[in-house]
Amino acid sequence: MILPAKTLTFPLLRIISLAAALMILSTPMPAAAQNAWAIAANYTRLGVSLNALFLPETRAEFKALRGNVLIDEKRPARSLIALVADISSIEVSTPSVRSFLLGDQILDAARFPTLTFRSTGIVKTDALHATLSGALTLRGVTRPIDMEIEFEPKPGRLGQISGLTARGKLNRLEFGITRGYPLVTSEVEIVLTSQSGAR
Repeated sequence: MILPAKTLTFPLLRIISLAAALMILSTPMPAAAQNAWAIAANYTRLGVSLNALFLPETRAEFKALRGNVLIDEKRPARSLIALVADISSIEVSTPSVRSFLLGDQILDAARFPTLTFRSTGIVKTDALHATLSGALTLRGVTRPIDMEIEFEPKPGRLGQISGLTARGKLNRLEFGITRGYPLVTSEVEIVLTSQSGAR
């Protein structure tokens, strides 16, 4: 039975959110995969930015990240990128805005402590570029998102990569974040960079 959203209690919402994160992180990683690594905060950045009328661009970055990357050169359909970010780890270019972003009108970190992404397909466009399709969950809402990937090759190692940068955009209105619109744009740019940590 599906419960109406208003009947879900705060503890239940947190359990659902944490369960989704655990599902993503439980994805097995092939031990011998050439281009596979665990996402580590030291080697990964997830940034977002948006614009507002008469105001400078606002940039933010999530500092607590975990997940997995698997890029299969020979069988791209088996490739996978799975990521979980802790909402409360966000750092903002304008620090006074941080508490507002974490509040119930924007990210609502108390009820929805994580942002999750899981790829559904990766299509190589050339040796160093691909189109990434996936599902992004934010504030308990899941929407499809496409991102463009640029790979960083390992020097002297044909077919192996040491990192990637993925860029995409989401419509915040689709996730129930309507505060400030239309003075604050609905379009939010996302940039994910990740390195294997091995050289």
